[in-house]
Amino acid sequence: MNNPISRWWKGQPSIDSTKKQKTVGIISTAYTRQTKRITPTYEEMIDRYLAESRIKCAIDELVDVSVGMGFHTTCAAGFEEALDTVNDFCENVNLDELNTETARDVYITGNGLLWRKTPAKLEDLLRVPIYSITKLRADRLGKVTALEQRFKGEISVDIKGAEVNQFYHIRQNPIDTGILGRGLLEPYVRQGVGYSYKKADDSWGTAYRPSLAEINEEIEDMMRTALTRYSPKFAMELGNFTEEEATELSNKLKAGTWVDDLVVWYKGTPDERKFFPHRLSTDPRSRLDPFIEHFVDKELVTTQTPSVKLISKEGFTEASSRTAEAIEMRKVSAFQRSYKRGMEHEVFIPVLMTQLDWTRDKATEAQVRMHWGPVTKPSYDAMALTEMVKAGILSALEARKNVSEGGVILIEGEEKNLKSIYGQGNGMNPNKKPEVEA
Repeated sequence: MNNPISRWWKGQPSIDSTKKQKTVGIISTAYTRQTKRITPTYEEMIDRYLAESRIKCAIDELVDVSVGMGFHTTCAAGFEEALDTVNDFCENVNLDELNTETARDVYITGNGLLWRKTPAKLEDLLRVPIYSITKLRADRLGKVTALEQRFKGEISVDIKGAEVNQFYHIRQNPIDTGILGRGLLEPYVRQGVGYSYKKADDSWGTAYRPSLAEINEEIEDMMRTALTRYSPKFAMELGNFTEEEATELSNKLKAGTWVDDLVVWYKGTPDERKFFPHRLSTDPRSRLDPFIEHFVDKELVTTQTPSVKLISKEGFTEASSRTAEAIEMRKVSAFQRSYKRGMEHEVFIPVLMTQLDWTRDKATEAQVRMHWGPVTKPSYDAMALTEMVKAGILSALEARKNVSEGGVILIEGEEKNLKSIYGQGNGMNPNKKPEVEA
């Protein structure tokens, strides 16, 4: 061990041992970080998402269910100014759309990167295209300290120093002490770990399974080739033709396509000219379906959602569909919880600190929270509203507003002529005496 921050230690002798034996272990601070080259690349993951319809379908489904319904915010009592400030920020940066784009990056690669244009006064937030990130360095807490961007066309950008503070790195499912998150497509594009096999000379070699993405693409291409190769087709056996006649006929065959019909004309009797067609076909006993289904199922397991199978397979009962939905929601709920907590701590609190000049403690006390989905409003029927007006809980004007939000068409301006159920005007509380105009 050359690592200066790792050290060997010797434990106590084993109790069950008759001889003096010592256990040996390693204690480490678990942090010796150099710039991490990202393998497999995010660019490959994005390309696979774009090229594989089942993968794209699954990722889009997870993104839509996770953030597609939008969000609303709340705050602690007395901090309405904080809520207005955060809502204005969300509107200005179009955080709703930004959530969708970033969630897609996180589901695919396990990482998302947002750029804060002005960290000292957080007024803008932009998404960094994740496919361009090729190297990343972070401290032990996962905060980015340096990164490399490389775009198609060999444009490379190194970002270090103070500029790094402008980035907010979102990561999910980091493994061990890794600084990178691991997304759903990580096992899809990564080759096997390797297995040993004995060579002919009795030495040992190591073989590696190709990535699941390569296997599935190869199988699909073979299936396409097989459909073309083994569609009704004939091999022609020619006999008793002269060399010139056979050459002429062969050239005619080459000029056609595999979908063309073949007509052969020749002089003489069948005894003089022999022409035997042989149909080409696969052995119907060759059942490759289980092999193909195995790799397709592994692809679906990679995305951790059964939604694609619900679309592509028949035979799902209502019960199995509900079970599949419940499985997906467990994944979605974990993502939503992690994502919203990150936005609250890394975006909402800095916005309050910079735009309202608050301390972090005060910004935290405001408890501005992100909630997925629209605000749910209670609905009341007309009789319930009438009873609340009678009890003095609502004014007639407030009751009118609730009725209008329920879809009832009201004439604009008529609220000035409101009469309560007790005949009092101005839509006031029936327990309050009406004011007398001079």
